[in-house]
Amino acid sequence: MATQVTQPVEPEVKTNEPEVDEATGKFIYSYHPRDKEGQFIGKPYRFLYTDHQDLIQQITEAKENGDRFIHEVKSGKRQLVGEAAVPRPEFKPAPESPEEADKKRREDFRKTSQEEYGADPETVRDTLKKAAKLEEGITAYHWALNKQADGYYPCAENGKKIATWLTEQKLAMTPANYDLAFEELRDSLVQEPKEQPADSTQQPPPTRTEVRPQSTGIIPGQFAGTRQPGRQERQPLTTERFRQIDKLSRDLWKRLERENPNEAKAFLAMKFPAQPQQ
Repeated sequence: MATQVTQPVEPEVKTNEPEVDEATGKFIYSYHPRDKEGQFIGKPYRFLYTDHQDLIQQITEAKENGDRFIHEVKSGKRQLVGEAAVPRPEFKPAPESPEEADKKRREDFRKTSQEEYGADPETVRDTLKKAAKLEEGITAYHWALNKQADGYYPCAENGKKIATWLTEQKLAMTPANYDLAFEELRDSLVQEPKEQPADSTQQPPPTRTEVRPQSTGIIPGQFAGTRQPGRQERQPLTTERFRQIDKLSRDLWKRLERENPNEAKAFLAMKFPAQPQQ
């Protein structure tokens, strides 16, 4: 009886090659932290990296951001509960009273206030409205620019997401609340696009594209556009005069608005050269 000879089965060799992201071609490293009971905490981390050093750098930056957040919470620099929104003053006149005494009292007040402020009550009311809106816009503008160091990308879409989140949570439009919204929405916000290295061996044919104003990403409705780079314009103020006004105290700034409103407007146009969205 012939003996059947069988070939030995080669054992399956397992490799430690990391998973590759099909869209970018980079390696993938992900993990999801757990608490003491083994329950997942927050969202999983996912890193796309090119080599070992790149992965180490990304993990280090993530750890640093986490440590900074914990430190700011413990030291009181960061609030976990946002400041609640309060109704904004509408600066509307009260309904007229049918009582003659009240009519006379309000008429006397209008005359007195106009003599005191140098403007009729309606002008003062309109100025207060504009000042409140401008102050909120400047606050949002500076927050958006300063937050770039923490990874925030100023654009219209991000500004809209943050404003919508704060409105839904019934929180005020303040820098502390902007920080809360940024931490909550960080993973869903648009990231700053990275420039692709030019390929010297193959240059694409030149295309004519429409140039549109870019957005700074501040809260919608406040200074959302920017001027096109490289455009030369004649500025209404000299550089030296602009610097002088920029260093004015609040009281001196108010005085400048009263005594030289055209110069004050020119300064604001140079400092915030964007037009509000309608």
